[in-house]
Amino acid sequence: MSGVHANLISFEAPVRWTTYDPPKQAVVVNVANDRSVATTVKYATSNNIPFLAQNGGNGWATTYNLSSNHKTRATIGGGSNINNTIARASAAGALVTTGNCNCVCTLGAMLGGSYGNLLGVYGFGIDKIVSLQVVTADGRMRTVSATSEPDLFWRLRGAGPNLGIVTSAVVKSYLVQQNNLQAWAGSLVFTPDKLEQVVQAVQEFQFKPTTVVFMYFVGGGPPFNEPIIHITSLMYKSTPETGRAAFDNFYNIGPMAEDTAVLPWTRWNTDSDAFCTPGARNPSFGAGIQKMSRNSAILLEAYSLAKAQSINANTAAFPHRNVKFNALIIGWYEDKALDRLALSFGRATRDLLRASDGPR
Repeated sequence: MSGVHANLISFEAPVRWTTYDPPKQAVVVNVANDRSVATTVKYATSNNIPFLAQNGGNGWATTYNLSSNHKTRATIGGGSNINNTIARASAAGALVTTGNCNCVCTLGAMLGGSYGNLLGVYGFGIDKIVSLQVVTADGRMRTVSATSEPDLFWRLRGAGPNLGIVTSAVVKSYLVQQNNLQAWAGSLVFTPDKLEQVVQAVQEFQFKPTTVVFMYFVGGGPPFNEPIIHITSLMYKSTPETGRAAFDNFYNIGPMAEDTAVLPWTRWNTDSDAFCTPGARNPSFGAGIQKMSRNSAILLEAYSLAKAQSINANTAAFPHRNVKFNALIIGWYEDKALDRLALSFGRATRDLLRASDGPR
């Protein structure tokens, strides 16, 4: 394969987050740079070889570079995950908008919208993209922006993974004092009998641009494996006093346990790290809803949307600016024999969530 050095060829793919229905590869090309990506794509397409791009884990792609122009632009490599991007940006005294799960690829999340802890303040990450380096199916390397191939730029921001392999992106960056990048974070645990009250509290919560609420309905673990309701809340630039006051409606329900602290930006996503463990079978189902049934929710995210909705919806292919709550149903197991049951559960729960939403 011209242009791809032999030591970049292997037969073992990186461990996937989910082992449910994995692709079956004959060979793995550990690309060294964007030219390697283009060469590999061109070879595969010209020989009718199906291929799949998997981001993350490549040293060349974990770069994070700031321009010298007052740190208003950053270049993020296609393999950089959110944890790496936040760490690099923080060390450089800058802020970029990212998703809120550390192990997810930064650009993969961004091309799908990029819901994050600062969504209410800065809006969707997808609206911060300035330009993209893309390898398309013909093996061409393209620089795509609002002025260079604007139609492809519009399509990539919302349907990016279907249109090419994004090897890097230039995004808007903000110069900030890192000691100002603090947030009050609260972790509250409730017993299952409080589910209706908790759901109602989320439904009625008065969101500010600086506030975020996540709700998890999960197994509580051994020895009893009882389900629990886990609320994580975050308030940007808040003290313990103002943070607790903002989420009083949850405290008034009576959590069985709580853990709160003022945390730096680099630690805001730690509550979701448990979901980053790779190697299990995790078929997942999503639903975007405007209102909730009191008996719904597996994993739910809620944000202030005023800033995000201030951007003209026609500027990008991303179609979900008006979704108030994002729900995710995840089966988590290792025994393949449970696949059918997990799929049935996921689909049924998703359908219940959508049914509770009513007509749009």
